[in-house]
Amino acid sequence: MLRAFVCSLICLLIIGCNPITENVTTANQVVTLHNKAQKAQGDSIYQYLKQAELLMRKDAQFEMDSLSMENYFLLGEHFSTKQKNDSAFYYYFKSTQAIDTISNQREVDIYYATYYKLKALSKFGDCYALASEFEKKIPPRSWKYFVYASFFRENIAKSEKKFEIALNHNKDRLGFLNKIDETKIHGSALISRADIYYYLKKKERTYAILDSLILQEQKLDRNFKRQLYGNYAVYMYFDNQFEESLRFNQKALENIRAHAAPDFEKNTSLATAYANIAEIHIELKNYELAQKYIDSIYRIGFEKISRKIVRSTLNYQLRLQSLSGKIDMSNNRLLDSIFNYQDRLYQKKYNEELIALKIETEKKEKIAAERQATEIRNIQLRNRMIVLSILLLLIITIGTMFFFIRKYRTEKKHLYLQQRLLRAQMSPHFMFNTLSSIHNLMSANTEKASKYLLKFSGLLRLVLENSLVNYVDIDSELDSIKQYLELQLLRFPDRFTYEIATHDLSPESNYSIPPMLLQPFVENAIEHGFSGIDYPGKIQISMTKKNKYLQCVIEDNGRGIQDSKDTSKRSISTELISEFLEKTTGANVEISPKNGDNLGGPGVVVSFLIPYKIN
Repeated sequence: MLRAFVCSLICLLIIGCNPITENVTTANQVVTLHNKAQKAQGDSIYQYLKQAELLMRKDAQFEMDSLSMENYFLLGEHFSTKQKNDSAFYYYFKSTQAIDTISNQREVDIYYATYYKLKALSKFGDCYALASEFEKKIPPRSWKYFVYASFFRENIAKSEKKFEIALNHNKDRLGFLNKIDETKIHGSALISRADIYYYLKKKERTYAILDSLILQEQKLDRNFKRQLYGNYAVYMYFDNQFEESLRFNQKALENIRAHAAPDFEKNTSLATAYANIAEIHIELKNYELAQKYIDSIYRIGFEKISRKIVRSTLNYQLRLQSLSGKIDMSNNRLLDSIFNYQDRLYQKKYNEELIALKIETEKKEKIAAERQATEIRNIQLRNRMIVLSILLLLIITIGTMFFFIRKYRTEKKHLYLQQRLLRAQMSPHFMFNTLSSIHNLMSANTEKASKYLLKFSGLLRLVLENSLVNYVDIDSELDSIKQYLELQLLRFPDRFTYEIATHDLSPESNYSIPPMLLQPFVENAIEHGFSGIDYPGKIQISMTKKNKYLQCVIEDNGRGIQDSKDTSKRSISTELISEFLEKTTGANVEISPKNGDNLGGPGVVVSFLIPYKIN
């Protein structure tokens, strides 16, 4: 990259004094490609937009103008329709960087789309930074744009459950709306205010706002009615008024069907309404009707709706089959679908780019490019020898910067890819044996299978929640280990006992650790260490604070290490854990045999350090 950069500078030095005469032609070509992209479908859209990007890269003046802004935005829209949120946000964000001042609705739409992609990625801190940047670009007394700035801040505060702050921003938003048009019903802002009052436990104000809007519903469009009745249904459900909640959900569903919206947005809204209605019918023990609405979500297709609704649907289906007592082969199919969905989800997370790091690097490259352009313009006015000296200094500076950026980016990317690969491997392997046991028990003991299934569903939810974040509460992680051990005891009654102890770890400290680090070592002790022994096994797990890490020791009294030279059966999961822990703590995982003692057999001791955070 540095060599190419040097060559580019030399070329610019040679041709720097020559005027560029093709600007108008390039702009016309870009506009033509944009028109073709908007009429095209599928991958052809991407090809046209990338051609336009290559054309603009040939001329620095296009780097931050309205054409590049539009090109990046159209690329973001393309990836958004494909539900590739990371890539969509990447291009949306680049589009916002080409905006100096908010002057039209198109620029507002760009920030609006960027904000929602950030929110979908749960990057609330970045949402706040984006809202601040947007507000700084608004001209004075441009009230219609300040409405959006207040909306962004209100929405962020609600996401962070700072409802008093959200209420203040909502008041600002309504104030700006009234400056634009005091006669209009500002339904969306009022619905949001009702929502804030509900979470502030001021329900009488919530219902007063919603009831007043219902009286004027003929003045509201379908989208506002969908929000109005959908929110009312949620509050009724939380207040255990299920029949009323069902009635409002049906009204929301009618308006969703009648409202024209993009496919993904409409499908997600429909699936949300179906899921809410199914949950109410489960509460009312109308299991057949609940299944009917869950089947409606299946017909839409999981790939066409948000991940959150997919997880809720699978959870409702598992809960419904457990409550209705249907212990048959359909449970196997449901569990297989959950397993396959998780496998796809982990694979997608493994393949995600480190967008934040990439954007930060490109910001630095863009700053360097702007400095370079400034120097090139100065070349035309100065002596060539003086300019050459400046360029040589610039090359050395940028070369050093590129070296450190590349080194930092490579090390950090490698570390996070290792951690993502660990979780992608861990969760499917963690659930495989449990799924097999459920299958084997179906025909032999349905009562025990039902008990096993209920325990497994609880463990599955915990695993789903823990596996999607980098750090989890230590109590949550140890709870998943306890549930796993209890499930293994159902498979192998009386084979072993276990103890879990945390030494010198104050509950008030709120320690958090990376998830799924202990389970493979515990599984090895059960599956291999206790295989074929004729005495009760025992597992002892202890956690102790050691300097700036937590030390975990897992000890068993099994058969011990049978053949240390045989590496054909080494666990991929434990290898990945060892590599990850070595990179994050600088210490290896120690696996050592021990002599026979009063526990029964020789056994194995596994000891390693774990990085932690304090919440």
